[in-house]
Amino acid sequence: MAITDSIEIRTTLAADFNELNRYFAELSYETKRRFAPHPEDADTLKAICEHSYQSDIIPTIAIDTSSSRIVAYTLVKLGLNWFDNDRLKSYGIELSPRSCATLAPSVADSYQGKGIGWLILRWVVEELQKQNRTTIVLWGGVQSDNKKAISYYLRNGFKEVGRFEHDGQNIDMIYHHQC
Repeated sequence: MAITDSIEIRTTLAADFNELNRYFAELSYETKRRFAPHPEDADTLKAICEHSYQSDIIPTIAIDTSSSRIVAYTLVKLGLNWFDNDRLKSYGIELSPRSCATLAPSVADSYQGKGIGWLILRWVVEELQKQNRTTIVLWGGVQSDNKKAISYYLRNGFKEVGRFEHDGQNIDMIYHHQC
């Protein structure tokens, strides 16, 4: 049985707080450094699990049902962050907030490269299609030295649309799908 056969993907529940807290505590420094859309303190994680963090955010987890452990965590923001939108406009890209979403994925270190990211992306695309959202923007782009992530995004239909400097070189990438 492949690891992906035992993965359940869903939005967070209030009862996920302790497990989500454990998930962040066990991430390597390198993985944490690459994922930073929000603080990892208890109040923020509690708000995320209770869906009271931000009304336009969909917190999503992947659970390995064989161990009941969260193995991936992803934020989906309906629309765009202002800082991403400003950069996209500087490239000549105008997106409607009603037709796009912003994605911030993370996968536990020991589960990276095992197909979990692909499962999450498929789940996110299906959920966004229900809302007629056809474009996904990477939240804050991807760090240009993160070759594994860049390769993953390119293999899964993302296109590079620009580069920018923020704590190092970063690449803005966008995914378009048909409803």
